Amino acid sequence: MNAPAPQFTALQIARALGVKRQAARRALAGTLPAGQVMVNGNLASAWPFSALPASLQEMLTAKAQRLGLQTSEQLLCAPAKHWEPAVPISEVAQHCLDKAVKLQRALAGILSLQEDQTTAAADRERIGLDDYRKEFSFPITARHLHRLVDRTLDRDGGAGEFSRLELYLDNLARKHAAGRGVPLSANADFRELQEVVATFTNPAAPTQGEKQYLWLRAFDLREELTATGRKPKKVKNSLLKALFSCAPFLAATHDALRQAFNRKYARWIANDQNAGTLADGRKDNSGFHRAPELTAADRDALIAHAVLNCDGRVSQAWRELGERGALSEELLGYYLSNPASKSHCPARIRDAVKYEVAMMDDIHHGPRQDKLNGAHLSRDWSAVASMDWLCADDATLEVYFYAPDGKGWFTLMRGQFLVFIDVRSLCVLGFALQPERNYNARTIRTLITRVCDEHGLPRRGFYFERGIWKSSRLLKGDAKADPSSWGETELGLRSLGLEFRHSKLPRSKPVERVIGALQDLCEGEPGYVGRDEMHERFERVQKAKLEVAARKAQPSDHFYSLDEWVDRLEEICNRYNSTAQNGKMTCDLSPDEAFVKFTRAADPVIKLPASCRYLLASHKRPLKVTSNGITLRFGKQAFNYRDEATGRLRGKTVLAWFNPELPEILTVTDMNRENAFCVERSQDVPAMDCSEELLGQELARIEAHQSYARVRYRMLKSKFAMPFRRVIADAATAELGTRMEAERSRVAAARSQEQRQQGKVRKLSRGLNMAVSDRAARRPETAPALERLTELMNEVEEETT
Repeated sequence: MNAPAPQFTALQIARALGVKRQAARRALAGTLPAGQVMVNGNLASAWPFSALPASLQEMLTAKAQRLGLQTSEQLLCAPAKHWEPAVPISEVAQHCLDKAVKLQRALAGILSLQEDQTTAAADRERIGLDDYRKEFSFPITARHLHRLVDRTLDRDGGAGEFSRLELYLDNLARKHAAGRGVPLSANADFRELQEVVATFTNPAAPTQGEKQYLWLRAFDLREELTATGRKPKKVKNSLLKALFSCAPFLAATHDALRQAFNRKYARWIANDQNAGTLADGRKDNSGFHRAPELTAADRDALIAHAVLNCDGRVSQAWRELGERGALSEELLGYYLSNPASKSHCPARIRDAVKYEVAMMDDIHHGPRQDKLNGAHLSRDWSAVASMDWLCADDATLEVYFYAPDGKGWFTLMRGQFLVFIDVRSLCVLGFALQPERNYNARTIRTLITRVCDEHGLPRRGFYFERGIWKSSRLLKGDAKADPSSWGETELGLRSLGLEFRHSKLPRSKPVERVIGALQDLCEGEPGYVGRDEMHERFERVQKAKLEVAARKAQPSDHFYSLDEWVDRLEEICNRYNSTAQNGKMTCDLSPDEAFVKFTRAADPVIKLPASCRYLLASHKRPLKVTSNGITLRFGKQAFNYRDEATGRLRGKTVLAWFNPELPEILTVTDMNRENAFCVERSQDVPAMDCSEELLGQELARIEAHQSYARVRYRMLKSKFAMPFRRVIADAATAELGTRMEAERSRVAAARSQEQRQQGKVRKLSRGLNMAVSDRAARRPETAPALERLTELMNEVEEETT
């Protein structure tokens, strides 16, 4: 079995070619990665050599041949070489180190933005110039700034290890006047100490925590080297020379460093190698403390009161707890009880609790608020192509337009704006404007059908929000509307193998930023009222609204009509699609350009022909045929279908194909989409005044649905009837039984005749509004008399009319 081909990251390709990582990424921009590999605990996109662009393959092959390597993969797998200054950093003069530290801080901002496609080059340049001026107190030209950035990137070689202080040294860095021992690079065992010092924020003046970590790594190195069999004394002497060379801040002299080393090492061993014993405790043990410590009880009380009762306001919580005496006497006695402002809170107290208050305040508001302001995922869209996923959302735009109100005047509204985009390129593919307060399922169904007709079906599926796009009302049907809901359309599209995914938070929907960009382009349009109409108060627009509502002004003088606003929205969407967005997903391209660039030409999308277009609108649902036939429910509305064919399938599961445009006929197939037949819809009959024709029609459908079971029953009963032994009786017994059966039949016939006569009498008496006793109803002459009387009454009524 052949081993899989190795894959290489953009950093490895840049190192092999000796170029910047940004250059390698630009060369790979049009090539989708084949997978991901783990680099320093993070996933990075990777490509096999065979998948690289032809230009990169040629460059790598040529360089491998120059270096005498057999394959280009050997060049890519070669370990990276660190750039080293001419003068080892351990021997560089202190003023050169200080300058390098300043330059490291000055370039930190612009270096971190090198791969940020959302920040323009001019903005990165401005940030770099401002940071340099803050650190060195004098400005430099943009040309010199780029020279410093390029020099740092060249020295780094694409590794991204900008914490190495030697990258920022001058080319003519000097040695210090008196060397502090042999260069650290001469002993590879202790090179890690130099790397630790290089990671410090200010290697010339590290913090106490950074010093504590350096001591810990030094002691760990001593233990590791001693465990290999080396003599402890020689390891200690070499370690002291290395520390004295790379960390002059630990001690002024070699003897002072040795004493500090012995003291800290003995304490570290005595406390089971506890890192906490290496901290400098002189400040804590001095006894000089300005303010009392904030106890855990006081801290918890402040945080709880600020979160639960003060909406996150620390100053109010401090004041109210102080007035109640709810904090410790030692703490309240130290601070003034009558500050200059009631909102005053000591900075030390505020700093001690503000971060926890901010965290818990979001939780107090609710889990959704906590998610919105919490940590979030960084998503890699490089493996997604145009038309893989389509996304849609709704918004109420900030522009009023007018439409006829059906009463001779006009209604001003903002309407519902629905937009459909391609997820990868953020390109607007279509939109719909509904002149109502709330959009409905018909609008969604029309929009998705139009977009899929024009651009084809997405390869993977649709990415929507939850809310109304996934609400139970739409999935189950709207009781106030016909069953052409989005839920049915979605099920029809799922039969084509498309997926439906729903986002949980607004920031996870790419369409949100598109709507924001379109809202920005709407500013300045007639009727614009701002993002927050209740507070921004565009007074002229509000005055025009009142005048139109009072019929004192024509709406066309101040607002767009519905058709005009739709045309203007078309222009705004085209303007957005043709403008570069400078985002991570579009990579400084316009949405139109990104849509073309990220198209997967080898895998074209599917566009349904006219014969299959019904799949966009039909609802297909597996249902079990019940004793009442096939019933589809959309909210409170039910559609029932039954005939002889459904009777044969009782208890079986079938596929019901429902067409909202023709609900009177239902197409039914088996689960393999075979053996199709059509069933007419059964109608609801009026409860009291049903016509004979409608009642007979529905009873016939019921009879047809039931007929299969009845015929089947008679066939099985006759086929599998249980046999009985014949009874042999004498002639007298048989004759007696025959007479009894005949008498019973005569009595039953007479009783039935009497009941029919009484029913006829009661019916005729009700028509004449007469009361007839039971005794009279049994007389045979009563019915003919009532019939004659009814005829006479009808003749009189006809003559009078």
